[in-house]
Amino acid sequence: MERPRVGLALGAGGTRGTAHVGVLKVLSEAGVPIDCLAGASIGALYGASFALGRDFERIERNIRRTSPRDVLRFFRHRLAIGAQSPLGERFHRALAGVRFEDLNIPFAVVASDVLRREPVVIREGEVLAAVQASISLPVLARPVRWGDRYLLDGGYWEPAPVSAVRALGADKVIAVVLGEPARPGRVSEKRRHLVRRLTALLDRYAARAGSAGSLRPPGLLASIAFYLYTRTDVPPSTAEADVVIRPRVAHLNANSPFHMQLSLRRGEEAARQALPRIEEMLRAVASGTGGGPLDTQSMR
Repeated sequence: MERPRVGLALGAGGTRGTAHVGVLKVLSEAGVPIDCLAGASIGALYGASFALGRDFERIERNIRRTSPRDVLRFFRHRLAIGAQSPLGERFHRALAGVRFEDLNIPFAVVASDVLRREPVVIREGEVLAAVQASISLPVLARPVRWGDRYLLDGGYWEPAPVSAVRALGADKVIAVVLGEPARPGRVSEKRRHLVRRLTALLDRYAARAGSAGSLRPPGLLASIAFYLYTRTDVPPSTAEADVVIRPRVAHLNANSPFHMQLSLRRGEEAARQALPRIEEMLRAVASGTGGGPLDTQSMR
């Protein structure tokens, strides 16, 4: 039987995202085939590096030499990928001028339309601009213009962008989940009602400012309204991966600059634990027995 097409979904997680590098390193060393991948938020940044074929030893060295001050400067400059900060400049050198068709394997970036409040899957054009949109946190960063849309962080729709990987043609999906996005089910109906009223009010003010229905850049009010929407009305995801890897980082602060190396190690540990499950999945497909979703959280 022909080998299944394996896809990888890398989820959001802020500075905990170095766990993705640990996972990718272990999977590559073990020879696990990755035929396509998608990333949201920090997963888009490290996913692009993988799809570009960057050397993991070099990426790991860069993580280990990144100081908390570098991370703070990156945040202070609104997560801009450019010369404004050493970290932003490093990412810029790696991705500048790269287009999706230049990548070694099919890759998709998930971002969010700040005005339409829906996920946007990007598979063509400039990789850097797509990644910049996907990591741009509401309120902190400026929305990125993409055609007739303005985009922000893509990590609000799924714990990892499994749907985007399936759309790339993956038969089996490995998802790396660093934390769960907020879900409306965790919000009381009273609070949801109040937030919806506030969001509607912000929308009216944003429309008067000219951001809705035009190409004028959305202002701060539109970003706040989008952020509130993600805390009340985002429907739960129904997409399931075949193997879920959960590095032990969910308890860490996603905005802290002090645990990047720890997250890297946790990613390596989780990936090594997941290897038997991944091999089991591939063997099951080869033998025609199928197999249901596997969550490596149960292995800890």
